[in-house]
Amino acid sequence: MDYEKLLDRVKLEPIPKGQLFVAKYFLNPLYTTRKLRIILEGLENLPDRPVIFVMNHTDRYNYWPFQFQLYMYRNKIPHCFTTTWVKLKYYESKLLAKFFNWTGNLPMPSKGYLMVKDLQKYFGKDKSVLNKYFNKLKNYIKGELSEKELLSDKKFLSFLQYFDNYKQYLEDRYKTLMTKAYNLCHDAIYNKKLNLLIFPEGTRSKKLIKGKTGAVQFAFSLNVPIVPVGCNGSDKAYTKNIPWIEKNKTIIYRIGKPIYFNNIDQFKLDTDFIPFTEKAEKNKILFEEATEYMMKKIAELLDDEYKPSSETEYKHDINKFIL
Repeated sequence: MDYEKLLDRVKLEPIPKGQLFVAKYFLNPLYTTRKLRIILEGLENLPDRPVIFVMNHTDRYNYWPFQFQLYMYRNKIPHCFTTTWVKLKYYESKLLAKFFNWTGNLPMPSKGYLMVKDLQKYFGKDKSVLNKYFNKLKNYIKGELSEKELLSDKKFLSFLQYFDNYKQYLEDRYKTLMTKAYNLCHDAIYNKKLNLLIFPEGTRSKKLIKGKTGAVQFAFSLNVPIVPVGCNGSDKAYTKNIPWIEKNKTIIYRIGKPIYFNNIDQFKLDTDFIPFTEKAEKNKILFEEATEYMMKKIAELLDDEYKPSSETEYKHDINKFIL
């Protein structure tokens, strides 16, 4: 897949026609006949400008009722349309790619995904092999792989040599893609007046797990407020991997107060950077602390069954990068 061309094909609209079509001809009849109640609490917290919504991700479709209800309140709130970050792996399907482009979503690159695709090219698609070398490659990128470990695995060494300075190859490629993604997000917020919708956990989980720093980095760089949203009950409506819902369910979205990180003394920062580039990485600790602060705000909006737990464990493997 040509990821640069994929990002170049994204054409955002102030009023996404695909979203309107899905809302009018699919979601409205579905939610009406299945008697779904969608409650938005905290609408008064929305500022008079586009924001970055950050939401827990309990199931595959839990952002659809949220987007739908924002649209239903379009006469009450200043900015009701969103563009959602979607993993690149879903764009491997031509049908899904067309759907996501039509409905105004943003394909979001990640280093992990690029690494897995490079490993697949070299080692094939055996998941046990890919997991082994993915973990080794992560340690190599972070500088945590000893010279002894590196030299003792000839296959892995051959993989690195094939790409000729893999670290730099990955960094250059990722910077190119992230710059395009950043420009799309900037266009969404400042030109199309769209809200960004991001799942900071990076994967689905009933209980809230540790967040990744992407939403925070974009909030700083774009100078835009983050609005935490707690989604409660969507997993009981969407119980399958198809966009069909159970009858007589209620989903409650609690919208928290906006977070203006640049107005908080402990988080003030020069915002002249592209997220996830070398310049941004210098503020890694600050981003992690700000992300922890943001995730606590999401947790405050959740019912007990969705709140984070010390027993909740997330396995870091390659499955989230493979369709």
